[in-house]
Amino acid sequence: MYKDVVKDIPIASQLSAWATAIFGYFTLGEWAVLIGMIITVAGYFRESRYKKRMLYLEEIRTGVRDKHGRLINENEKP
Repeated sequence: MYKDVVKDIPIASQLSAWATAIFGYFTLGEWAVLIGMIITVAGYFRESRYKKRMLYLEEIRTGVRDKHGRLINENEKP
């Protein structure tokens, strides 16, 4: 019986019903917490990439890496 009812409902209506159910499932406060968690994780990844780049630039400045970011091995003579 349930399958017959679902078959008769158009796909667009089913999709909008699912979207409404998903958005309506959380309260405004829960959405705020979820969005805050996503922003925190994204900021962490952004900051870690920034720190890695600053470390590369510092190593280039001190002579540990060349301008292409490759480590300089002092034992090898070109």
